[in-house]
Parts: sequence; C-alpha cells; structure tokens
Amino acid sequence: MNLHYPYRPLLVLDAAIEAPEQLRKGAIDAAQVLQLDAQRHGLEQISEYLEQHRGITSLHLMAHGQPGGVQLGQTWLTSQNLDQWGDRLRQWSQFLSPQGSVVLYGCRTGAGTLGQTFLTHLHRLLGVTLAASSHVVGQGQWHFDRILRSK
Repeated sequence: MNLHYPYRPLLVLDAAIEAPEQLRKGAIDAAQVLQLDAQRHGLEQISEYLEQHRGITSLHLMAHGQPGGVQLGQTWLTSQNLDQWGDRLRQWSQFLSPQGSVVLYGCRTGAGTLGQTFLTHLHRLLGVTLAASSHVVGQGQWHFDRILRSK
C-alpha cells in the first residue's frame, strides 16, 4: 500500500475487449490493473482481487455492455441474475475505501428502462457511487450520464 498516494484505482479489463494492452498502457501510474481470465467467472476474479487488495478507491470495469447488462469474464451480469451474486457484490463495499466508487465502461449499460433498472439494483447491492453510460463508450467517448451516488 502506498501511503503517500491516497488515490488507488483498479482498472479491470474484461478478456473480450479489444486492444487491452493499449488500455493498460494508457492507465495512470497509480492504477492497479486486473486482466480477467475468459475461462473464469469475472465477479469471482474481481472479488478475490478486492479482498486481497483492500482500500481501492475506484473500480473501473472495462467490458462489453448492453442496455441493462455488462459482460465480466464468461458471464453477463444483468438484472435477472444480480441477486444470485448479491452477497459477493455487497462485499465489494467492504473491500473498497469508504468513499469508493464503481465505473462501468460498457457501451449503453445504462440505456433505457433496462439500464436504469440494472443500475438501480446494482447500486443498492454495492452501496457505493456507481457511474455508467447510456451511450457508446470508448474511442474518445467517455461521458457517464448515469450516476447514482452513495449516501
């Protein structure tokens, strides 16, 4: 743990995204990087990492998205299966710093009713600030118009 630099982001790169090396090189020096293994469940990999590296200030998930879902490893996380992973997701807030946040870099994850329902449900489970986009993300488009703040 670097006590002189309080900002400790974690950049999670899903195995299915294009040009992960370019994203890795573009990460700020303070960022830790976790490349997901396509053969393992993404939530399990992230949970294991967070448990071993407590105090992460922001979790940046770069993965493919769709309205109301994000792909993590071999699984799509959607409103239909969030409760299945509820215990794991609730633990994340214990592993993150007190003002921790999660940013979903999945295209259109927050779009429409499906997106809003997904984000609201995920936000309730995480208990931290959550940001996502209702538009395409990447290639210069980094606007997050769906932000749910922690209390």
